Amino acid sequence: MAEDSWIHFCNGEKVVFENQEIAIFPSIESMTLCRKIASFRDKNNNKKGFMLYNLDHLVKRFELWKEEFPMVEPFYATKANNDPVILRILTAFGCSFDCASQNEIDLLIKLGASPSQIIFAHPAKTEESILFAKAHDVKLLVVDSVEELLKQSRLFPGSKSVIRISASSSQSISDLSVKFGADPEEEAPEIIKIGAKEGINIHGISFHVGTGCEDPAAIPRALRAVKKLILMGREAGHEMKLVDIGGGFNGYNDQKFRECAAGARPTIEALKEELDLRFIAEPGRYIVAPCASICVNVQLGKEVSAAKITGNPADKDKRGIEYYITSSVFGTFVCCWYGYLNSEGRPLFPKGGEQFVSRIWGPTCDSKDQIETNKMMERLVCGDWIYYDFKGAYTTVYEAPFNGFPHPEHLFASSEKVWDRIKETLL
Repeated sequence: MAEDSWIHFCNGEKVVFENQEIAIFPSIESMTLCRKIASFRDKNNNKKGFMLYNLDHLVKRFELWKEEFPMVEPFYATKANNDPVILRILTAFGCSFDCASQNEIDLLIKLGASPSQIIFAHPAKTEESILFAKAHDVKLLVVDSVEELLKQSRLFPGSKSVIRISASSSQSISDLSVKFGADPEEEAPEIIKIGAKEGINIHGISFHVGTGCEDPAAIPRALRAVKKLILMGREAGHEMKLVDIGGGFNGYNDQKFRECAAGARPTIEALKEELDLRFIAEPGRYIVAPCASICVNVQLGKEVSAAKITGNPADKDKRGIEYYITSSVFGTFVCCWYGYLNSEGRPLFPKGGEQFVSRIWGPTCDSKDQIETNKMMERLVCGDWIYYDFKGAYTTVYEAPFNGFPHPEHLFASSEKVWDRIKETLL
């Protein structure tokens, strides 16, 4: 059968966008469509895993951002998911971009992004990448040290430097200030001082409160330090027009995102009016996490003593099941390296049978390739499918060829209503 026959099987209409086939349906619900796709693959004895991109969720998340943060321009964190379909649609909707490398800038320029839509947010750039930014007129460049400021000014005198300060939160999953960010009390003032002395204009301040931060007070707290630096910089003769509040927004719960936005808005609005500032942010996971689901196939399900999974000798005589699936932590499930999965696997076609304590392994030879453990799930057999949602962020960008196992095939779908909106923005 033709490669695109899954679209016909599911009664969709095929369009081609950025060299990618996209299925258009009157309406779309991810798990329901995944069941149809899996049925088609079963019919054709195709047990390879697949990732379904629901473009409705992408557009919905972008619109929710504009609703909750109308005064903050989104610069999508390209590293979260750099698929050309995603980037091209976001470009068409007027989204800007946070880039960390020359390759990301090059990709976005080729997809039609304007240089003014890009911030080169890596505080430790190669000389080659700075010259590349200069050649393509990407002027917003982030620094967190005097050394980077001087290097940047030497190579790209017309650039607009943005100082990144450390701004950690105890309620974030990953504290990014461990690696990047100038101390706002000691190092950032020194950068401002040296910049003024050397005649290097500083355009603004940026920060990142950490991945998955659920503290509504984190951004307002960081903005107090930002205000001091803005005033200090202006007194020293710097432009100081931009504030970048970074990323870390909840990508898995709309209500928690709304709470974060509600906590930050008053401070942002007050500073914007008082100091005439432009506010931007770098949402990544928030934008793309919900737009992709993955279906993996069970390669093997074997019975073991439940004690092997639970570590409890009292479970020695109970049944446990160990599963081996078609995706690993070397890609789709890289989040397991960091101790969080964000969504639990569910049988795509539940039968309602007895539940057993279970462990799910990836297919590689690495004993660290463990997806889930000590979870209750009905008995599955070889060829069954397991469904995971919220897999649009930090999954495919990590795919590595370890052990030679294939990665999930990417399939794209949209409702007619959303696709019509996308087409309108592309005109």
